Amino acid sequence: MRAPPSRAGGAYKELIRKHYIVGEDGTGGAFYIWPSKEAAQRGHNAEWLANIKARTGSVPTIRYFDLTMIVDNEAVTVTEFPPNAAAEAAE
Repeated sequence: MRAPPSRAGGAYKELIRKHYIVGEDGTGGAFYIWPSKEAAQRGHNAEWLANIKARTGSVPTIRYFDLTMIVDNEAVTVTEFPPNAAAEAAE
């Protein structure tokens, strides 16, 4: 197992968390937690896309979801995010 970087830089400076996933059929992917869709779009820029294509030979499929809740059994916490949290924060 590799040690994680101390802090991401560049387009990833806004990234909160990333989880790598692999299915039973070998299909791989990741899901990212960003503070906003706009931050995700800045992180998944043309340079990022070219890097993924060069490393894997394919173009990733990107889908955006709203994060509504995190249940963390290790930390024994539940964090809820109301649907209008982003709109309230912008006011």
